[in-house]
Amino acid sequence: MKTKVTPFETYQTYLSMKSHFTNRKYDFFKYGGKSRATMTSFNRRKDKYFFEKTSRKYSDEEVLNFLLANFANTDTPQNLWIGEIINSGERTYAEWMRRQQSLTYLFKEQINELLSENDLETVFNCSKGHPPLLKKYIPFLNINVFNYKKILREVINE
Repeated sequence: MKTKVTPFETYQTYLSMKSHFTNRKYDFFKYGGKSRATMTSFNRRKDKYFFEKTSRKYSDEEVLNFLLANFANTDTPQNLWIGEIINSGERTYAEWMRRQQSLTYLFKEQINELLSENDLETVFNCSKGHPPLLKKYIPFLNINVFNYKKILREVINE
C-alpha cells in the first residue's frame, strides 16, 4: 500500500531536500528529511497549492523521487525554485524514471554478458585488487545497490 503524505509533509521534504543539496551542514538522511518548517510558514506561501497537488498525486516514496529528480537535474540546486518545478517537474521526473529503469535493464544485460564470458569465481576474484565485476560496473555504484544485488541474484540463479 502506498503511503500518502500531507501537503505540509511534502513542503518539509522539499525544504529538507533543498537544504541537503545546498547546505553542507544539513544531511537529509541524518535528520530524516525533517525541517523546522511550521504550519504558519506553510500557510503563508502563495505556492502551497503545488504541495497540495503533489501530495495528492504521489505516494511518500514518489514525492522523494520526484523532488530528487528535480534537484539532481539542475546544475544549481540553490537556484531551483518551485516555479521551475511546477513548469517542468513532471517532465524532469518522467525522464529521470526512464533513466533509472534503463539502468536496471543495462545492468542486467551487462551482468549476463560478463557471466557468459567468465565463471562466477573469476568475476568476484579479488587477488589483483578490486574484482572485475566492480571494475567494470563502477558507474552503477551511485544508485540503489540493494536493487542491483537482487537483480544479480536473479541472474545467477537463472
